[in-house]
Amino acid sequence: MRTLLCLSLKRINTQCFPLKICGRQLSLRCQAVGPAIDEKEDTETYDIGQTFINKTFGYRGVIFGQNPATLHITEPPEQNLESLKTNGFFGGRKKEKKHKYYHVLCDERDIRRNDVSIQRVYAASDVTNKMSKFLVHVRGVDLVPHEDVLPYQSTENPIIENKLFAKWQTNTAAFIEEISTLSFMRITSVFQETTENVRVTVMPFYLKKSDYIPGYFSFNSRRPEKAGLTTDTGGKHYWRYVIRVDNLRDDVIQIRNRKWTTLSIPNSQRCSPLSQGVVGMQPKINPGRTFQYWSNVELDAPSGAMWATYGVEKEDGGMFTVKVPRVMLESRKDKDDFPNISPPVGMV
Repeated sequence: MRTLLCLSLKRINTQCFPLKICGRQLSLRCQAVGPAIDEKEDTETYDIGQTFINKTFGYRGVIFGQNPATLHITEPPEQNLESLKTNGFFGGRKKEKKHKYYHVLCDERDIRRNDVSIQRVYAASDVTNKMSKFLVHVRGVDLVPHEDVLPYQSTENPIIENKLFAKWQTNTAAFIEEISTLSFMRITSVFQETTENVRVTVMPFYLKKSDYIPGYFSFNSRRPEKAGLTTDTGGKHYWRYVIRVDNLRDDVIQIRNRKWTTLSIPNSQRCSPLSQGVVGMQPKINPGRTFQYWSNVELDAPSGAMWATYGVEKEDGGMFTVKVPRVMLESRKDKDDFPNISPPVGMV
């Protein structure tokens, strides 16, 4: 029986798992967390309550919700005349498929030690206040694709260290009430495009519409009739989005600059100037590694789109352009609740 090992996550030049389950540069000081369980096929679904290790970011977690979504994939264009006749000059063939994602609680010890690039989940505040308090940080929650789940049978007590998980164990009603604010995590579509073996995946999350007063944001979420405003008379619509950049190449790359375009339907198009890096950084991404970050976008209409390009530098100093896929931004009329949340009794 295989036993998974979790680590004291210090940055030195070793792999965090002996079998290279995770590709981060971490410590080799290990501790057993429990026997491994067979991974499920793409056609199968992990149960709520399943403990796992995130293959990409190396943290322990437990699944508390399931979120199937449509994955929109833009394939690299084929360099031939027939492809140009079919797809034009601006991209390859597009395809869609259903894909499984899971809402998870993360072990806060791993987040602290590893500084993992998990999604920082924010829920819209009900309080009228300045932009700095528009969003409320919810720590230790993530959205994970099916292929990143490495399941195991936990032998630890508690299974993970997470304040929300402790509340789930002791007071399910309170947990459901608190976790319902995370409906802003729910996604319906994910967008993905690969350029020269750099894969960019974007997950957009609709937050909500606010009544706009210059410098302030007022919410009406306690009034059901206004919780899902669909008119665009005044106010703005807000989305959070998470971008994941996977380096599938054999060399190190560095994101040097970005250029974004947003489109409000049917009102206007807005282009940002060429800017340095992303979220204040110019991250280097080693072969086989992943960089993930989040940001927000606002539109004055209930729907729109956004797309971008990255200027990426190779090890030899050469530059190339990586496309961020065109992302459709759609507002949601009603808040979705997380289904099938039950007490973690007899946790898998």
